[in-house]
Order: sequence, then C-alpha cells, then structure tokens
Amino acid sequence: MPIIEPRPITNRKLFDLPEGSTRSVLIGSLSSDWYQYAAGYKLAADRLVAGLSEHGTHTDFVCIPILFLYRHYVELYLKALLLNLGELLDSPSQAPDRHPLLPLWQSVRRNLTTMGAGNGNGWNDRAETLIQECQHRMKLHTSTG
Repeated sequence: MPIIEPRPITNRKLFDLPEGSTRSVLIGSLSSDWYQYAAGYKLAADRLVAGLSEHGTHTDFVCIPILFLYRHYVELYLKALLLNLGELLDSPSQAPDRHPLLPLWQSVRRNLTTMGAGNGNGWNDRAETLIQECQHRMKLHTSTG
C-alpha cells in the first residue's frame, strides 16, 4: 500500500497574486454586476463540462457541483433581471437575499407581465415548468442526501 505524503503547509495568502502579475481580483466592490457574476458561474460550469467531455473521468463526482453552478447562474440572472425590471418600472428594489428560484422567477414574470412581455408566446410558461422541475429535483436530492 503506497504512503501518501500530505502537501507541505505554506504561508501563502488565499488571494496572493503570482509575482509580476498585472491582474487583480476585486472582491466586494460597491457596484454589483449581477449579469457578470452569473456569467462567471456559467463559464465555470461550462468548462467543467468540457473537461468531462475531454477526459470522461469522475463524472459521478462532479455532476452535483456542476448542476449547482448552473443553478446559481440562473439564480443570479433572475436577480439581475428583477433589479433591471424594477428600474424600468420605476419601482427599484434590492436583490432578495433568499435563494429559491421559483419565487424569484414569479417576481420577474410579474414584472414582465406589467411591461407587456409576460405571456405572449409560451416561453414564460416553459421557463416556469423548468424552474419547478429544478426545485423539485433539488428537494429530492437534499432530502435523501
């Protein structure tokens, strides 16, 4: 049986940049770009999926984290839409600090309906069906896990 040596403990900070790096990460800035945050989660999930396609390993271990990233992408995008629609309707609001998708979607849908874009072509019904399915599946997963 092989003996696995643990990695050595370092004094490296969590957010140290490599020496000579000109890139930086701004965490906790005052201006929030919810669409950009959402895109980051989607990009991370997409890259993990691409890695699975290329390597085909560990698929069972990363499916739930990948789905979480996609789910969080949807949540942040809905929050961004809710904020923007509130401004368009002269009813600005804060992004809710709660995470359930269905209430977020229902708020977005109400605002879309107010703007006259609510129920014209069935896409909003389809979105709600998918969000309900996601919510149901997540409840099943968390109640059995």
